[in-house]
Amino acid sequence: MKFSRDTISENGWCQGASVKLADIENLNDFVFSASNLKKPGLLHLLVISQDCDILVHSAAEPHVECLLLKEIPDNKTDPRFTSWRDPRKIQFQVNDRWFECQAKDITLLNKDYLLEHKATNDLSDKGLDISQEDPELLKNLKFWKANRYIRTGLPNEFVELTRDVFDTDSLKAFLASFREHIEHVMIEIIPFSENDQYQCGVFLIVNDKTPTDQYEAIEQGFYELIADPLDGTDQITSLIDSESYEEQAINPVMREREVPLSLLNRFEKFYFDYISFQPEDDQH
Repeated sequence: MKFSRDTISENGWCQGASVKLADIENLNDFVFSASNLKKPGLLHLLVISQDCDILVHSAAEPHVECLLLKEIPDNKTDPRFTSWRDPRKIQFQVNDRWFECQAKDITLLNKDYLLEHKATNDLSDKGLDISQEDPELLKNLKFWKANRYIRTGLPNEFVELTRDVFDTDSLKAFLASFREHIEHVMIEIIPFSENDQYQCGVFLIVNDKTPTDQYEAIEQGFYELIADPLDGTDQITSLIDSESYEEQAINPVMREREVPLSLLNRFEKFYFDYISFQPEDDQH
């Protein structure tokens, strides 16, 4: 079929358009995927390519990139994947339905399909593409996908040296028990590269509305589970309560309203990602 930008556009294809995998006849002729495409009735393709790339002549760019979405029941959702922080797997809701997407699922849809078929947009109850149905969701999906390639990771040597501090059941239980109050965990590392010696500072930023007794419990837990173990770690110089921080009136546990700009400027930004101290675990 002769390539036509107008035809693709009239067929409803744009960034955020979707089609159920089971609706694609001759699947092997149109879809190229590194993923398992079994149970196609539960799978959907969501076009993530830019509109300009979708409409460019197929000889120059013969495919559009898609996110492979798997529909899941409500009881299969997990808070770890619904917060947009996990770089490898996310779960999100469109209307009353839940979907799961994994970064490893790289899927391409041939533009010949776009020329011959309309986008069904079956993710939407109204038959709308996601850019119309939920623009904020589409924006988050794009950032999450891009973050796969641009997010910053900790130096592996630092991870190994501090595993007994940050990768403990007691610390995970502590952070989980105060998850309604702890807004941010901030880690400063000098140098931010592979090395055999590091300086490290850690901060817990607490919600302004946290009651005093909970704030004090968080502060106590911080010193018992983070500050003291870090101070006793070989090859790590703790910056917690150091002169460098004291000069800037920086406390390791602060309410959000108390955070000075000088502190924020010390950190790189981590978009939709948390620091993983278990790189071998597929879920982190």
